[in-house]
Amino acid sequence: MVRERYTSWATARGRYVAGVKAATRTVVSGEALKVYVARDAKARIVQGLVDVCRDRGIEVVWADTMEELGELCGLRVGAAACAEIKGMDYEN
Repeated sequence: MVRERYTSWATARGRYVAGVKAATRTVVSGEALKVYVARDAKARIVQGLVDVCRDRGIEVVWADTMEELGELCGLRVGAAACAEIKGMDYEN
């Protein structure tokens, strides 16, 4: 259901890395296509990632909750942020 809700944001084609640190590493390495950040995540935790994205011209998409992002990434727990990796296709 979450994938359907975010079809305008994230296609079913793409692989995601979950977590602020992993998303930041993906952005810094130049492998991020887009970054998703949960609105209910603590600002002090995600602000550095948002700043790096802004500096590098990576689009930041705001999701409503951490639980939705976790589900988008296939996790059983919430995620404050995740990044979609360039060129990673998968069959679902």
